[in-house]
Amino acid sequence: MEGQLNGTGEMVPGQRVLEGTDLDIAYNLQGDDLILRVNKGGVLVFRVQLREAVPELLEARLLQFNSMAPDLTFRVGDSEEGKIAR
Repeated sequence: MEGQLNGTGEMVPGQRVLEGTDLDIAYNLQGDDLILRVNKGGVLVFRVQLREAVPELLEARLLQFNSMAPDLTFRVGDSEEGKIAR
């Protein structure tokens, strides 16, 4: 996943610096997939790939997905063993 989602070779990804912090969020599309990355002090601390995010979904299917959408919690700086989605 590292080479595919680290932003290397991108054109100009979307990026937003969160005012008053050392955090920025970068995003771009790779085909139909949405790639989101969070950097802290210029260092990548989180990335996710939402597969097939671009194609339209029927409203009923979208609402069904919404009811099952995962909520993930990660603590920045946790050890490798501590990087378990909660």
